[in-house]
Amino acid sequence: MIQINTTALYTEIYTSGGGDSWVTQSAPTNFHGFWKRKILTTEESVGDYREVTEAEKTELEKSDAAWARPSQVLIDAWNRKCNYCQREYSLRIIGCYNEDSGFFELNGLLDISTQEAIDILEAGDCQRGSCQALYSCNAKMRTNFPAEHMAGIEVGYPFYYCKNIEVINATNIAWRFPVFGAPKLHTIIGLADVMGDGLRIADQPSLVNLTIMGLTRSIDLGNQPGITMESLAQIVANAKNTKEISIKLHADVFAKLPPELVDSAATKNITFTT
Repeated sequence: MIQINTTALYTEIYTSGGGDSWVTQSAPTNFHGFWKRKILTTEESVGDYREVTEAEKTELEKSDAAWARPSQVLIDAWNRKCNYCQREYSLRIIGCYNEDSGFFELNGLLDISTQEAIDILEAGDCQRGSCQALYSCNAKMRTNFPAEHMAGIEVGYPFYYCKNIEVINATNIAWRFPVFGAPKLHTIIGLADVMGDGLRIADQPSLVNLTIMGLTRSIDLGNQPGITMESLAQIVANAKNTKEISIKLHADVFAKLPPELVDSAATKNITFTT
């Protein structure tokens, strides 16, 4: 664990393992620095750094040495796509190529490699009525660009057996069926709604973060023991149901519900069940 020395003038961090450990950046980067002791700048915090062993340092140095800057053509294509999607959907920032880290970024993933960026771009643009055919069984995508011109469109079998997908940007889409065969999926962003009462969102328990912009029907989150209270609060706050609906939860999640969230849901005719 990193040690901390704070004075009236500065905060210094240093290793706890002596000669066998080093301090390096916590955030993904292809340009690691290594220190035994480091004085933090006013923009830095202790959480910006982590401690690694000598063996881990060696592996990181090998990885950094093998890194090659992506072509400018690829960087420009990625940034154009990110900028277009930001304008199209009024999203704050969905991604970019980060010159400081040497990684591509999208939908909160900060460590997208050059090949992974190519795979995401080559997956194509999800257009009206083509989501299922386009993304089904795509084993390479870690995340996706939001579908273009898809406001309020109903989609079946979203991201069917995309076995490496981690974050889905579902902006403006309503789902008729759950996500199947996506064991690494932990985040769904911007889902407009679901079609059919009691729809199970996903078939695996890895989902943690879920954004639904205007829920009108009952949903089943009973298979997601890690779903966050922040996700549930957002779903309730933005729900647009005109009749009584329910949100089914895993027993472990149900047991942790704060009373204020239960009360807030009740005011919107939403009941949590298990």
